[in-house]
Amino acid sequence: MLTQANMSTNGYQILMIGIFFLLCSLSVLAHLPLASSFSDEYKEELFLTPLGRNGNYIGAFFKLTTSTADASGDHYNIFPRPIGELLEEHGLREFKVTLGRGVWRSNIWGWPPSSSSPPGAVVSAWFENGKMNKKGWKGFVNALSGQLCASLNFLDEAHTLSPSYSFYPEGAYYKESTVNMSNFRMASLPGENCIGVYEVFSELDFIMIAPLLKTANIVWNSKEDSYSISPKNIPYESNPRGHLSFDIRSLLERGINNLQWHYTLGNIIRNEIPPPVISTRFLSGYGQEKGGIVTKVTNSLSKELPIVYLDVIPWYLRIFIHTLSITTEEGAKVEPLKIEFIPGRDRERPYILELVLNLPPHSVTSISIEFERSLLKWLEYPPDANKGFYIGSALISTLIANDMNITDYIVQLKTSESPDFPQLLRLYTEVLLLAL
Repeated sequence: MLTQANMSTNGYQILMIGIFFLLCSLSVLAHLPLASSFSDEYKEELFLTPLGRNGNYIGAFFKLTTSTADASGDHYNIFPRPIGELLEEHGLREFKVTLGRGVWRSNIWGWPPSSSSPPGAVVSAWFENGKMNKKGWKGFVNALSGQLCASLNFLDEAHTLSPSYSFYPEGAYYKESTVNMSNFRMASLPGENCIGVYEVFSELDFIMIAPLLKTANIVWNSKEDSYSISPKNIPYESNPRGHLSFDIRSLLERGINNLQWHYTLGNIIRNEIPPPVISTRFLSGYGQEKGGIVTKVTNSLSKELPIVYLDVIPWYLRIFIHTLSITTEEGAKVEPLKIEFIPGRDRERPYILELVLNLPPHSVTSISIEFERSLLKWLEYPPDANKGFYIGSALISTLIANDMNITDYIVQLKTSESPDFPQLLRLYTEVLLLAL
């Protein structure tokens, strides 16, 4: 919910920068020509919530919606022309770019306030009609790198994957039990250092393009005949959200007309519901030859919770799949329902491990696997080799009942014909630092 909180110095700076972006966007949109023949829609939202320990979460969200008829061709109204040309040229239906640093501490701050992203850069794309190929992917990331002035062109085959269960289009939820992921591509670059304006935000969903299910039009389509999604009337969510509006200037001024309000706090009863899933990750072992990666996942619910665990490990850590162990704190083994393992290839492909399993109720499940360090060429070490190598975050995906209190800013992108449709929750673990 929207709330007013005492802001720290960093909170003031981020707030003022967020307000600056809002005012700039309004100023630009005010000078754009609008015609009655276009149906573009622009929305923005500023979300504030306290996190405890003198911390505050401030999120600025900008949403632009346009119909297929308006976005097709060479004419653009509000929709950015470079993005439209990028979608059309490479045959993309959906893509998402995130640049982030840090990790959301679910055990301290509770539910993630929005779709979380791991530290570093992540690019995910959904190609139409299964047209994805190596040349098309390379051209897409090169063009995106030029648009954002970022080093996304390093997302080659050694940093990309096509998972089977963890990702699917976010613009619409499909009722089929399985989804063909052959035309999906995802890439990630682990790291903490972000330069330029990206230092303003600890987690930034920079661009997200997805078709909307609530309307009959989608964001973009290929050059072929346009199609439309025509769902039935979708009722509002069964649990309405409450909002508290206030003047942001009240955060920056000492007082209004020298008025003060003295009151005494009575008994405060807190109804804090712990997050259903909490994860942590660390390295195990000793020495400079072998080691292990351990991920602990906590299920605080009173029932089994199905999850999908995705781990992408660089090729220079040789994984031994026979050492995979999934156990609870009590020592009971947890048998995975499905295992997808793609062995790595030196300098060409990372190791990909994807598990589908049920977490026992009120349990802490450990997923561990051992590896062996490879010998690298001296040119393959990073500039600060003594610091070590960053190992990317693991991803945990699960479906949460819709009656739980989850704050999601892209609710309109995640809808179905039934208001009881569960919500997708994704959690990323910490980034590991490994010495080689």
